[in-house]
Amino acid sequence: MKIAYLTLGAIIIALLYPRYDLLVKEDFFADEFTLVQPGFMTSMGCHKAANEMKARYYTCEPKAEWRRRFLKEEQSAIDDTGLLTE
Repeated sequence: MKIAYLTLGAIIIALLYPRYDLLVKEDFFADEFTLVQPGFMTSMGCHKAANEMKARYYTCEPKAEWRRRFLKEEQSAIDDTGLLTE
């Protein structure tokens, strides 16, 4: 029974733990950000990736995994390649 509680706890933590998406603007006057890479475990990893690619205008947006799995508007905005289609 303890294993079932631990497994359930691990699943809940994995669904609620925020992951970060790296969104980049091509230039300052662009209206929309483009999703470059989703699923960073920490915000520092996201910022490090942005600095390595020398992105000038970027944001690391936190997303919880449960939103990606259960909300249709989150899923429909991302196509099979992981890039935003909007």
